[in-house]
Amino acid sequence: SGRNWECDRGFQKSGDSCVAVDIPANGYLDHTGHKWACNRGYRKSSRSCVAVEVPANAHLDYSGNGWSCDPGYKRRGESCSATDG
Repeated sequence: SGRNWECDRGFQKSGDSCVAVDIPANGYLDHTGHKWACNRGYRKSSRSCVAVEVPANAHLDYSGNGWSCDPGYKRRGESCSATDG
């Protein structure tokens, strides 16, 4: 019909045309090929990727875009403190 079309990988629709996906530092083209995501250890913040700040007694979580407290520690706000026991 001429109405359904897709942009090539690395491009996204903008009106009636395709424009290159603007990938920020520490980012990559995601699995769709039309959007970007942040590398492990970084998270999206507006149109950029910023480093995940991991507090003492914590580690990057499974997603790589956040953090979790180490065993024996519990999250309290933006830090980890020892659990009783």
